[in-house]
Amino acid sequence: MTWTHFNDSNGNIITNVTLTWYGFHDQESGIEQFYITVSRFYGLDELSTGVITFPNSNQSEEIRSSITLSEKLLADDRIVLSIWAHNNVGLNSSISRITVTVISSTTSSGYGILEIEKHSCDVHFCNKDCTCAVIGRPCVDVSTNLTCSNMSPEEAFAQNLPVFNVYAGLPHEVLNTSASSACLSGHWSRTDGGIVSQNIRRFEWSIGIFNQSVGYGIFDLQLENPWTNIGLRSEFIHCLPINRTFIKETEYVVYVRAWYEANEYALFESSPIMIDQTGPSVQRGRYIREGKCIQDLDFIEWTDSIIACWDGVFNEPQSLIDHFSVSVGTSPHSKNTISIKRIKCICSYADFVAFFSKYRVTCFNCVYLLFIFESLFES
Repeated sequence: MTWTHFNDSNGNIITNVTLTWYGFHDQESGIEQFYITVSRFYGLDELSTGVITFPNSNQSEEIRSSITLSEKLLADDRIVLSIWAHNNVGLNSSISRITVTVISSTTSSGYGILEIEKHSCDVHFCNKDCTCAVIGRPCVDVSTNLTCSNMSPEEAFAQNLPVFNVYAGLPHEVLNTSASSACLSGHWSRTDGGIVSQNIRRFEWSIGIFNQSVGYGIFDLQLENPWTNIGLRSEFIHCLPINRTFIKETEYVVYVRAWYEANEYALFESSPIMIDQTGPSVQRGRYIREGKCIQDLDFIEWTDSIIACWDGVFNEPQSLIDHFSVSVGTSPHSKNTISIKRIKCICSYADFVAFFSKYRVTCFNCVYLLFIFESLFES
C-alpha cells in the first residue's frame, strides 16, 4: 500500500492512496463488488467522502485500487481502512479494518508507504474494539479508561441526540411475519426524518428471541459476540449457519445500538416478527357455500350469476390472511370461465357473473403461503 501527493485543478495538495487486498471468497455465488471507507477514526468515512464501491471486474485473487482522499495526509498520520465484500445474492461479509501509518520515503518527498499497525493498537470504544484483533473480536489484553454508558431512547431524546425506529425487513418493506427459516433482515431510520448517520459514530445490530437476552436463540452467547458492527450503514441481512434455524411460531426482535461517542450508546428495538412457515388451513367442518352466507344452494335456475361464501372456512393462527384468489371453471383445477381474481381478506364472499360449474378459492397469508379449496356447483 502506497500514498502520493498531487495538485488538484485548484492547486491544492491532496493525497491519493493505492491499496491492495485479498482473502475474500464466496464459492456459491461469487463476489460482485467491494466497499471501502477511509477515516481518521474507527468506523467513519470522512476521508473517502462516504463508502466507495469497487466492482469485482477481474475476478482475481488480488485486488488493487486507488482512492483520492478529501484531505492531505502528513507523515506519521494514522488512518483506518475498512473493507468488506458483497456477493451476487446481496449478502455482505464481515468488515475487515486495519490501521495504517503514513511513512514518507524522505523528509521532503510527497510519496511513501502505508505501514500496517499489527499490534499495540489503540482501543477505539469502551468495549475494547480495535483494528489489530481478530475480526469481530475486541482487544482483550489491553486496558481502557472508558466506561460504557447505555442510555435509554428517552434519555437520548432529552439530550437532543438522534433517536431511531427499528424495523424487520429491508427499507422497501416492513415485516411483522416471515416465512424464512434461514435469513432475517432489518433496517432503521431517524424518528425526525433526518440523515441516519449524522452525529453517529457507528451502528451495531443484533437479533434475538422476543423477551429474552439480546442475541438469545441466534448466537451462542458463551462463545459469540451477539453484536455486529456495520459502521454507518442502516440495514442488514443475516443468514444463519447450516446447523441453525429460526423456529416456527416464534417471535424475534431486531436490536440496534447507536453509538454517539466512544463510550455512549442507546439501544433501540423493533416490534416482534413472527416466523410463520405454514399456510392457512381449512377449519374442520367448514366448506364453501353457494349463495349468501346464510344459505347453501346446490342448484339454481338462472345462469348469469352466482354468489359464493367462504366465511369462517380458512384459519391462520400465526400471522394474518392477506387476500383470497378466486377462479371459476367448468372442470377441476380449471379457470376457463373466470380467471383468477384477487379479493382482499376483508371479504368472505364473491358475486360472479358467469356460466360455470366449478370454482376454486385460494387463501394467502401475509407471508404468501397458501391453501387451495375447491367447490362444485351445477347450474
